[in-house]
Amino acid sequence: IRQKQDQLYNNELGQARSVLDMTGVLNNYVSNYVGNYSCYTSVNYGNRYYAIIEDINGMTSRIENSIASGFPVILHAETDCMGYYNGTHFGHYICLVGYDPVTNAYIVRDCNNSSASQGYPYFGEFVVNKSEVYNATVNINRFIVCKTY
Repeated sequence: IRQKQDQLYNNELGQARSVLDMTGVLNNYVSNYVGNYSCYTSVNYGNRYYAIIEDINGMTSRIENSIASGFPVILHAETDCMGYYNGTHFGHYICLVGYDPVTNAYIVRDCNNSSASQGYPYFGEFVVNKSEVYNATVNINRFIVCKTY
């Protein structure tokens, strides 16, 4: 697992990967027969590498279709928009793994254990609402990586 984590985070030169690079690495692990991951944002960067999500409904549709197809979603998020971060601000990747249609909320798994020794409980599984995910990503021109449709 550590080797795969290193591949997702570092390029061949040991530098941090861009969101687009990480999307490409994820696609190395999935079959073209079941789909591919794509990078979505709210900004038109004028190239074909990013698809546009215009509002919370578009985000919801992409995320829920990806999850229903067995493709976890990667959020390239600003943490201060996620309630469980209590206003702590930095850019971070968070994995969205499920959706609860009864509560209309998302289930995320956060791998941030760097602050656990300092008493910040960011590592683990959390329930967040759609507006938190939208505000942490699409609304501020960050990215969502999910299955292509």
